[in-house]
Amino acid sequence: MRVVNEHRMSIAARSRRRSVRAGVRYGLALIGVLGLLALPETARADADSCMELHASGQRERRAGQLRAASEKFMTCGSDESCPQQVRADCMDFYAEVERVQPTVIFSVVDQHGGDVTNVVKVYSGEELIVEGLDGRAVAVDPGQHTFRFELPWGETITSEALIREGEKNRVVLIRTVDPNKPATLEPMAEPAGPAPATPQAPPRKTEPPNRTPAGFLVATGVGIMAIGTGTVFSLLGRGTHQDLADCSPQCDPALKSDYESMKRNYLIGDIALGAGVLSLGVATVIYLTSGGSSRTETAATQAPRLKLTPVATREGASLVVSGTTF
Repeated sequence: MRVVNEHRMSIAARSRRRSVRAGVRYGLALIGVLGLLALPETARADADSCMELHASGQRERRAGQLRAASEKFMTCGSDESCPQQVRADCMDFYAEVERVQPTVIFSVVDQHGGDVTNVVKVYSGEELIVEGLDGRAVAVDPGQHTFRFELPWGETITSEALIREGEKNRVVLIRTVDPNKPATLEPMAEPAGPAPATPQAPPRKTEPPNRTPAGFLVATGVGIMAIGTGTVFSLLGRGTHQDLADCSPQCDPALKSDYESMKRNYLIGDIALGAGVLSLGVATVIYLTSGGSSRTETAATQAPRLKLTPVATREGASLVVSGTTF
């Protein structure tokens, strides 16, 4: 019996200990629930909202809805209740979206080329893009768009445009006829009579450029060199001739070589002088005949003149060339 009583007391003690431990666990759980329902609830809700904007903005970006993605990234990036890392990611995503976000500028002109700005609405599908044109760029999503312009006099005009990602300041222009303006501009007043003819100055005569032919220069150079050579040999022959004239007629037979040298110098001098005169004549012909009739007339009045004067003396003969400067 004693053993049975001790066993029953042990069971009761263990039961009481289990009850105490269960009560402690329930109490701690209750405290945790109350803590979650108190202060952390608002912060947790804000953090959940930021995380949702962070995730949905990325989904919109992948779907090409850049306008919606930009707004969500800007919202979560500027919310101070968001965790710092989430805010930093949102601002990075916002900068990336803005870099590739296309923009367009809408323009409406009338029949005279003037801008139509009063009460103009522009839709993309069913979405109102702008109301009233002010020349500013408008952000749109990339892709094929059907822009619908509602004009102030009730006319509606559509324009198809493929807007590319990253395209900035794309101009979407439509032309229309404003019924509130005249169809044509006021005509200009016609002149009273024909304008008097303005006397024209007589045409100026243009002379051909003074281009000296290459053949003239070559022939002139050869002629001058030949005349110079002939003059030198003629002077050498004349000097030998003067020496032989002093001893004539009792000259030493040993001076026969000088006599032969004199004849050779005279011969070379005559040939060279003749070649020089011939070359100068050829140069003159080339100069006069180059450049056509007008040049010939001009050259005829300015052509160089040559004068050949033979000189005969008791000791020999020579040819003197004289003329105007080229």
